[in-house]
Amino acid sequence: MGNTVPEIRNTAKAICYNGAGAILMLKKAYEDGTIFFTLPGGSQEPGESLEEALIRECEEEIGTAVIPGKLQYIHEYIKHSRTPGKNPRHKVEFGFSCTLPDRYVPQMGYNPDPHQTEVLWLPSKQLLTASFIPARLPQCLEAGKASPLYLGLE
Repeated sequence: MGNTVPEIRNTAKAICYNGAGAILMLKKAYEDGTIFFTLPGGSQEPGESLEEALIRECEEEIGTAVIPGKLQYIHEYIKHSRTPGKNPRHKVEFGFSCTLPDRYVPQMGYNPDPHQTEVLWLPSKQLLTASFIPARLPQCLEAGKASPLYLGLE
């Protein structure tokens, strides 16, 4: 049996809105039929700043670099793997307001996440009904609009 202590992993996430107030999201589909939405971005590599990680991950996932702005939230959660035998990860997620290039059209990047099926503008009203990773993402987005927010460990 492997190590059951979660690995700690920093992730940088892009918060991008369009003119209609919709937010750019990744749609992820799993083998069991579950659908989740998450922000573009991902794990920080050793020697890489959070901003560098954010730009690299967005190029990989959404096909374009973003311009990172202010930090909106910090949220920690334990991400349990859907893969049998894979250990959970303790994620520390940093959400940054970001700017996209003019006329950006949602598209898959050259190296999307394994379960990523689509990049789309999610209307704000769907923040109340869709499923997210992390589960408290809508709370992070709403509360982080006023000032950076630390939500603690979920």
